[in-house]
Amino acid sequence: MIKGRILIIEDEAIVADDILFCLREAGHEVPLVCASGEEALEALEKQSVDLVLVDILLAGEIDGIETARQLRKRFQLPVVYLTSFTNESIIERAKETTPSGYIVKPFKRRELLATVEMALYRGESPSDFMLGSTTSLSGHWLLNAWSEWLQESLNLIEKVGATLSGDIQKDFRKWYQQSGILSEDLQYFAGLSTTDLCLLDRFFSLLVKLFVLQHPGRKLEFISEPKLNSIRCAPLLLIEILLSALDILALTVPENELRLRVGLVPAKESNIILHENPAENNYCFQIRLNNAAYSGKDTTFALLESSPKYPLILDALEKFGGTMIPFSGKSEGEFGFDIFVPLF
Repeated sequence: MIKGRILIIEDEAIVADDILFCLREAGHEVPLVCASGEEALEALEKQSVDLVLVDILLAGEIDGIETARQLRKRFQLPVVYLTSFTNESIIERAKETTPSGYIVKPFKRRELLATVEMALYRGESPSDFMLGSTTSLSGHWLLNAWSEWLQESLNLIEKVGATLSGDIQKDFRKWYQQSGILSEDLQYFAGLSTTDLCLLDRFFSLLVKLFVLQHPGRKLEFISEPKLNSIRCAPLLLIEILLSALDILALTVPENELRLRVGLVPAKESNIILHENPAENNYCFQIRLNNAAYSGKDTTFALLESSPKYPLILDALEKFGGTMIPFSGKSEGEFGFDIFVPLF
């Protein structure tokens, strides 16, 4: 799990103490706990942190949203909002500050740590995000998906009110089930390190869920080496790399001609030449489009390589110790990517 220096800005002492205890117990460093935005901004002139947790309805001359705005402008720090029941106008103001996530009160320990983990994992400042930093992937799949479900929770709280009936009740139950499953999966992977075994079935299941969330109605299948049930990797980074590559294909190939398959195969069976005798435990993720009716692969490859995301993926893979190459199969509609990443 990624560790970081975290500032807490919370004017409710009991809540602040609970967060402080959870973060320190998980191994994070908390050099500062402030009760107001003014106090925090002054303290940061002398202290440095990696992430800030701030109450969205902070008391004082400046509220949590304005505090977050100044944190981004003056210190380029990522912010996670602490929030309870609130109204639509406040949420709209909060969105303008491009937060790295939300923690809904009353929070559970796992939810708190998972949100903090993903915010630290993202490893970029809000200003970099707004400027389209070339040092990180532009999709931000995991963070966007996580924030989307939390945002929907806030919107639904306002809608359900005191009574639940009819279509509202059905929508609420459907959302609750879906967001609960996605939340559990993200929390599971956020808690893994490169020394932990990552279950492939669960890994690919989350990959499909996040892909469908961004591309409703499109089909994504996965296959894996029969003898391989789990791997050691950096799961959050790996999922974001794979989803960004999938996103390029999904946005490039016409919707009615896209049927993607993502598989994990031995590297010696892939198009990537690692060395003369690849080790048995070297594996390659293959993202393939198989459609004999599709004949635009040459044009598609040109579009893929000109995509703004393409160099970002290559850059992330290089830092990760991996590589990616496009390939073209024997049949007319078979092409895609081979992505090699180290399995620890």
